[in-house]
Amino acid sequence: MRQFARFAFLVAALVPAACGKSADKTAPAASAPVDAGPPIDAAPPSPMAATIEGKPYTFPGVTISAATQRDVIKLSTRAGGCGTEEAEGDVVLDVRVAAGPGGKHFAPGPHAVGVSIKNDKEDYASDGRELMGVLWLDATAWKAGAKVKGVLKFDDLAKAADESYKQYSGYGAFEAEVCDVSTDAWRYQATPEQADAGPAKGEGGGITFAFKSGVAVMRHDDARKLDRIEELHLFDADVTCDTFAAAKGPHIKLRSPGGAYGPRPLVGSPQDVEVTYKEDGKSDFDVAGPAWIKFDALELKEGAEVKGTVHAESSTATSNPMPPSRLSGAFTVKVCKQ
Repeated sequence: MRQFARFAFLVAALVPAACGKSADKTAPAASAPVDAGPPIDAAPPSPMAATIEGKPYTFPGVTISAATQRDVIKLSTRAGGCGTEEAEGDVVLDVRVAAGPGGKHFAPGPHAVGVSIKNDKEDYASDGRELMGVLWLDATAWKAGAKVKGVLKFDDLAKAADESYKQYSGYGAFEAEVCDVSTDAWRYQATPEQADAGPAKGEGGGITFAFKSGVAVMRHDDARKLDRIEELHLFDADVTCDTFAAAKGPHIKLRSPGGAYGPRPLVGSPQDVEVTYKEDGKSDFDVAGPAWIKFDALELKEGAEVKGTVHAESSTATSNPMPPSRLSGAFTVKVCKQ
């Protein structure tokens, strides 16, 4: 079903509250920065609305265009489509999305994303960084002239130069016009929809790997007042929370897994991740290309078992081919609190 109502059953029950500016140098708790929440049966507001450092905005103009390696969804305070040029003072939300598993751009979601805010007349505390958000998309064909429906939610904070925290929240539905997305010669290819059967294995940078055990490193985010899995370490040998840091031999570091944070991690839908091959005596090797991770079980609790699959492969973009590398398969690891 491609009707907008489809998203009404996917988005969060807790609509982010408007957040004003704060001079408090103690970080206020974001109301749920990236919490997908339980299903609801009321449509989200349209057009997309946001409160940015105390000022309310709506975003009626939404397009999808090419960006380096990924495509970008642009939500603008200026109404219009692909032929509309930005003007001074326009506020634009940028969300970058890769082709993802099966070329579906991580549809339908929920998909943890970064949200950048651009405004040439304002200096935001969030400048130069991405806010944490969640995106849902219709699986409409991603081609020039098509319309793609979606829902975006974010509720996050950033530290200003004066050490105070500014808050940013947004929630709502959109219909984006797809512009020419064929202009990016560096664009990452789509990956298989499923990871390989069996334990994760692969090769990269002259390092051959076959998964046996691993850990998920959980740390507390003091600013956002939540726990998050910052990285996972997969080994070809038996490791524990006490021994993994000194373990020898090939291992894989999965960095910045999307959706792996409280209060409710995003389980069951693929998320972005960064993959690095590591081995003593050899240089670290980053897989430069599309990569995703999908958690099938994830509890933010020390000692809990984390289950999922991962897939990564080198970019095949003809303008910038990468050395062949690949990782694909399943893993089960234990949560270690640091």
